[in-house]
Amino acid sequence: MRQLLLISSIVGMLMYAGYVSQGGVPVGDTSDGRPELSVLQTALESAGATLNEVTVTAWGEVPQTSSLKTARRALAWDGPSPAGELRELQVSTRHGQQFLTLRWVLKGSAMSTWNAKLQMAMSALPEAGIKVEWTVQVSGQATVDPPEISVARALGAVSATGLQPWSGPRSASLAGHTAKLPARATGVNIQAAARQDPIRKVSTVWVAWPALLQEY
Repeated sequence: MRQLLLISSIVGMLMYAGYVSQGGVPVGDTSDGRPELSVLQTALESAGATLNEVTVTAWGEVPQTSSLKTARRALAWDGPSPAGELRELQVSTRHGQQFLTLRWVLKGSAMSTWNAKLQMAMSALPEAGIKVEWTVQVSGQATVDPPEISVARALGAVSATGLQPWSGPRSASLAGHTAKLPARATGVNIQAAARQDPIRKVSTVWVAWPALLQEY
């Protein structure tokens, strides 16, 4: 299930990129075309978890005229990373095409305004002529509940439908669609996962848009 969701997420990103390039606006976008990603935090907290990390990734083909310097300037990432943030940005060329990859991790006090910072970044790159696909993941720790219950609470809080459950030893995942976030061609635009740690007596919970890109 985990591998299938990863593949479907990547395929969905490619299809979504073509859709946007033709002027389409996915269902669930805010009026200015950007998602209200604090929905993820609502889902996480509804699962009983306290937010302790936000991980943002982005990737996509960019024009040859775009450069790492252009991207850094657009994001205002020219200086060192602020306390509580890890910023990784790279532009590489493969088979004659130029690609940008971004990884951005926020912890501690840096998370207090994470949604506003992300909305600004999602506007800044297109304004600089750089269009990428984003994945956003929030995670936190909760008291030990059955993982199936944790993920059901998370997606129930955002009225997700078309649910796709998966469960294994001390872990579970639930993916689906919510109108509170931009749609994906795969039909999945939110995924929650939980894993128990019986020794520490806590669970780790993840919620992502459009799907998790990691093992759990």
